[in-house]
Amino acid sequence: MTQPKRNSEHMIDVKATTLDRFCAEHSISRIDLLKTDTEGADLLVLQGAKGMLDRDSIDVIMAEVLFVQIYKAQATFDEIAGFLKTFGFAIFNLYVARETPCGQACYGNAIFLGRRLQKRLHAG
Repeated sequence: MTQPKRNSEHMIDVKATTLDRFCAEHSISRIDLLKTDTEGADLLVLQGAKGMLDRDSIDVIMAEVLFVQIYKAQATFDEIAGFLKTFGFAIFNLYVARETPCGQACYGNAIFLGRRLQKRLHAG
């Protein structure tokens, strides 16, 4: 089967919503694990979940994080970690998926734990 050729100059409009609005519309009150991988827009996705984050309604976030410039207007690891820290999230682990030729971390996934799960882990 032949795959269609990708044309990076071709733009496609898509309808988007925030995580808060999506959860409200679908009566979702808790998220155990939220995974983001949005090609540099992960901070925007997380900002769209401020309500859920304020209510401690997300236990674990696994976000794609970038350490070098890959995408225009991308958020850095520090920006994502700092944003989540304001809601009580702490880094749990980091997985580097790719390194630059000189060995610098390029991008990967970071796991952040919310307050509720942090308390459960530290209580044991």
